[in-house]
Amino acid sequence: MNIGEKKSARTMRGTDAILENLLDAVLVVDNQGHILYANRSAQDLFSHSASELKGQSFGFPIVPHETQEIQVFKAGRLLTVQMLASHIYWEEQMASLLSLRDITTQKEAQEELAKQREVLEKTNEENEQYASLASHDLKEPIRKILFFSDQLLSGQQLAEKERVYIEKIHSSAKRMHSLVTGISELSKITHTKHAFKPVNLNLVVKEVVNDLELQIEEKQANIEVSALPTIDALQNEMYQLFFNLVSNALKYSRDEIPSHIFIRERDAEDGCVCIECSDNGIGFDDEMSLKLFKPFQRLHSTKYDGMGIGLTLCQKIIKVHHGKITAHGVRGKGATFRILLPRQQSNDD
Repeated sequence: MNIGEKKSARTMRGTDAILENLLDAVLVVDNQGHILYANRSAQDLFSHSASELKGQSFGFPIVPHETQEIQVFKAGRLLTVQMLASHIYWEEQMASLLSLRDITTQKEAQEELAKQREVLEKTNEENEQYASLASHDLKEPIRKILFFSDQLLSGQQLAEKERVYIEKIHSSAKRMHSLVTGISELSKITHTKHAFKPVNLNLVVKEVVNDLELQIEEKQANIEVSALPTIDALQNEMYQLFFNLVSNALKYSRDEIPSHIFIRERDAEDGCVCIECSDNGIGFDDEMSLKLFKPFQRLHSTKYDGMGIGLTLCQKIIKVHHGKITAHGVRGKGATFRILLPRQQSNDD
């Protein structure tokens, strides 16, 4: 054996050592499709020794530099194997090096996940339909209760006891109307695909403040808004988010002092924006912050209108935008809501 042959033999031994220790199965196949080499992982995959595999026909079409999936029958089970072929010079002839990886578990998990997603989407769709139908069917009788109770209350012939009873009916009907409306609003916000577009949050908050002008005057509130960013979002949902936050701050203001509300941007990690909405209202105990976002949960007395839907809607909107909202409060001093949102969204999500 000359020097060149010895060098070539050493190279082949080194190559064999590398291939033998790979976790992926490796085959070398000649241009006629016959197996020239199989590493240990390949022997395990095909349940045959290297000597048994050598010379056998591989049996699958080989497309160089393109990932393929093939089916391998092993121990009574059909495996899905990912294969990538590359040209190689092997034992003085052109051949194909096949890298094979068993992806059966991943494929099964993907298929199961797809099935679960399909069931979940169908369930969500049905729930939305039920909520929509329920709210539509319930609103009409509630409207009638409110209308006729108003008519009775406007009359002059009611005894004091009768008036009290009708006022209770009217008050209960108003709460029921708020409850049904809240369920309807919750059902409209889903996690399906959305067309995110650039939204200027300054313009959104300006619109909210304009729409709440009467409540702001009534509360003698002062709202300070710093320069806010433009982000990829859903315009209507951003309006609803800030409308709920500002109206919530106005609702839970303290009687003895004017309401003061701040909306400003804070520092955030790369790719995200942080918006903070804080007030000097009645606040809440900080340990109750998680309860705030649960539907129909109320931390304060029935002195305040509403059914505890607003912050639940806010959380759903934030989730649709792949963000996060947290609440912090001090009873008697105010509340702060921090919103973390991606600056850019992918419409493929």
